[in-house]
Amino acid sequence: MTTLNSSWMSNNLPALGNKTLRQICMPGTHDTGMGTFVPGTAFAAPCNTVTQTAMMLGQLQAGARYFDIRPVIHNGKFYTGHYTELNFLGVKTWQGANGQSLTSLIDDVNTYTQDNPELVILNLSHDLDTDAGNSNYSPFNQAQWNTLLTQIQEKMNHLKVLLTSDLSQLTLNSFIGDKEAAVIIIVDPSGSNIDISAFASQGFYSPDQLAIYNVYANTNDLNEMISDQLGKMQVQRQTSDDPLFLLSWTLTQSTVQAVTCGLGQCDSILDMAEKANTVLAEKLLPACSQNCFPNIIYVDGINAELSLPDIAMNINTMSMKPVINPAVKLPVVLVHGRNADSGVWGSLKAALVQHGYPDTQLFGWNYDTSKSTNEVLSGEFSQYIQGILRDTGATQVDILAHSLGSLPTRWFIKFDGGTQIVRNWISLAGPNHGTSLGYLCALWDQGCKDMTPGSWVVSHLNQETETPGPTKYTTIWSAGDEQISPPTSTLLSGATNIEVSRMKHNDLLGSEEVFNHVINTLCCND
Repeated sequence: MTTLNSSWMSNNLPALGNKTLRQICMPGTHDTGMGTFVPGTAFAAPCNTVTQTAMMLGQLQAGARYFDIRPVIHNGKFYTGHYTELNFLGVKTWQGANGQSLTSLIDDVNTYTQDNPELVILNLSHDLDTDAGNSNYSPFNQAQWNTLLTQIQEKMNHLKVLLTSDLSQLTLNSFIGDKEAAVIIIVDPSGSNIDISAFASQGFYSPDQLAIYNVYANTNDLNEMISDQLGKMQVQRQTSDDPLFLLSWTLTQSTVQAVTCGLGQCDSILDMAEKANTVLAEKLLPACSQNCFPNIIYVDGINAELSLPDIAMNINTMSMKPVINPAVKLPVVLVHGRNADSGVWGSLKAALVQHGYPDTQLFGWNYDTSKSTNEVLSGEFSQYIQGILRDTGATQVDILAHSLGSLPTRWFIKFDGGTQIVRNWISLAGPNHGTSLGYLCALWDQGCKDMTPGSWVVSHLNQETETPGPTKYTTIWSAGDEQISPPTSTLLSGATNIEVSRMKHNDLLGSEEVFNHVINTLCCND
């Protein structure tokens, strides 16, 4: 597949054409028109209003296909804008600035669609009449909306007229299968009692006709944003046919940041966007699967170097992989951590059963976590595995271990012949390079001693190769893990190492995000 930014959709139409919009991932831009700064209110500056580094044409060329257009009236003309209503000591005031003019934006779309038969979706919302006086800014009235939509209808080329109640259920071929560009306008008025029915057969649609889950994190903390958005994705997108989900990969300035950024005291919106965009592929791709992925990757500061179409097509390729029937899967052995028992796996077992694993194929090993990994537990585990193979007739198993459970299972694989028996080994928050918390109980608990950094067990497990084959290794870890210190101790050379949202050590056992990675590994890593 090719992902040339300017025409990535049409270039990949043979693969994507028969997929509905619910089954496709595409890039989008937040506050699209704010690629330039037209002065507005007294406290507005580029650092707290400009969200993009390019105008509409540049964003189209960088691969964006969904656009957040916020129309404002400024000196009697239509512009895009970025405004926030504030309340100072009971006095309402709007602060913000204007961006690209509507005329310029339309010209950019027409220039682009003249040579590129792509789908372009413009979402009009957050309308604001700024000619009404600062304390009286108000949403457009019916006449203002009629004027705006008439201008768009008269000047915008390739408006696509489709008679449907749900655009998301239509295939990409329905929009651009005729090798012509398609422009879709979604109209979401801020005011009440606005009627756009007169424009319904001219390429304009209501939000109900393209329903999108769009809830941003509203934080300036990168880790909080990532956790918030990936967590929402896991809940909202459990199948590839679920309603559209917009992943808002954006950071929001605090009031202090917005006020002081003009003095050079803190990050601008674009500074924060660069930080978020730098880790986009690294954080998002491992959280996606055939069923769970965003339909719109929504960013500030889009540019060609970000290669958003490549990220989107990576996800689209992932979603097109055939789902392997889990009924033919191997027995799964679940190994708990310190001072626990197999009951901790209740939620994960339920998720596996829901995905087609019979309960008779799921096994939980209970053991004394205070015993020696190499002298006692590995041998006991080996006997347990032999019993499973005998009872089920299987020749291999998959292993999922939490915390301390990672050590005896790895010892079995590396030193007791397990490489030919264990197909997949998955470690959730395992102390694979030790954890400093092990020192707290190492004097009286051999399991704790084995978990300390540089212990005899840890050292031998990591000598030469950390992941002897042909077993395939996956680790799942979180930067919020308070038990594995440092949390990166879980990672192994030669393994697929997956970082999930920020969560505590035992929370991984009940996380839908973790379940998704486990199931994807078991289904697809054979």
